[in-house]
This record gives sequence, structure tokens and C-alpha cells, in this order.
Amino acid sequence: NKLSPADIHSKIADQDWADSYLKHPVTQQASIPVIPLALYLDGVAFLKKDSVIGFWIINLLSGTRHLCAMLRKSSLCRCSCRGWCSISVILRFLTWSLTACANGVFPSTDLWGDEWPEGDVRKATVGPLCCKMALCQIHGDWAEYSKSLGFPSWKSTLHPCCFCHCDSSNWW
Repeated sequence: NKLSPADIHSKIADQDWADSYLKHPVTQQASIPVIPLALYLDGVAFLKKDSVIGFWIINLLSGTRHLCAMLRKSSLCRCSCRGWCSISVILRFLTWSLTACANGVFPSTDLWGDEWPEGDVRKATVGPLCCKMALCQIHGDWAEYSKSLGFPSWKSTLHPCCFCHCDSSNWW
């Protein structure tokens, strides 16, 4: 059961976040249906002393969450990067995947730019997808943005907001 662009637009029109979809460059340039997506990032405890950072893609039409990657916090890189060496590989993978979704084409190369080896099942699937997808939102809690992505914490005196240039004296 395929959705036409008009069906997708009508399902989205009354949503609070509709502008992030309707004004998205992928949506505006597409001649095939575009599915709106959100990236969700959060820490999940699984032991008393350990947790993972989970990365989900959410289909905003259906609300379905797809777990894409997990990183055990105790296994993050221990150099002075505060785990960025580990997280950046996941973000590169997500960028590669979401770019393929936005282009509506299954990629002919892996995320490092190497072609799929002969006999690899992925080589046979190279080509157009039935729809395009557009990342319209990023979800998660502020604490995880600060810890995992390096954004400033709300406790910061110089930059308590990661969306503007206020300081603690004019934040409110």
C-alpha cells in the first residue's frame, strides 16, 4: 500500500511540526513520497553502574521507532575527546544512511566510500528506493546532548542555551 505525496501531505498538514516537513528541501524537490523522520538520542541504563547511548530513527507518520545503534558508555573512547571518537562513527553512519534516504537511492558504496564487494547482497539492492525520507526533528534530553554531543549544559554561565547566544544573566 503506497502513499502518494498528497496522502502524506494530508496526514501531516494538521501536525504541530508540519512546517519542518513542508519547508524541508527534500520535500520541496521530491516527485515521489517523502516520509518525515526524527532522530532520537538518549541514555538507557541496563546495569546498576552502566548504560548505553541509544540512537533511534522515528517514522513521524506512524510513530514507529527503529533502534539504529547503541554504544555502551563504559566502552567509549577514553582519550581526551570525552567519547567523541566513538560517537562520531555512529553519527557518520547515520549521516550516510539519512543521506541515502533523502536521495531516495540505496547507496553503491559503504559509508567509507568503498564499493560493495562482489557477491555482497547489498550490491544487488543498489538503486532507487520507493520513497524518500527527510530528517525533520532531533529528539532527546538536554543532559544527553551535553554529555554525548558536547552541547553546553543549562548550568553553563557563558552559554546555558545550545540554541542561542545568551548567557546566564539574560537567559530568561
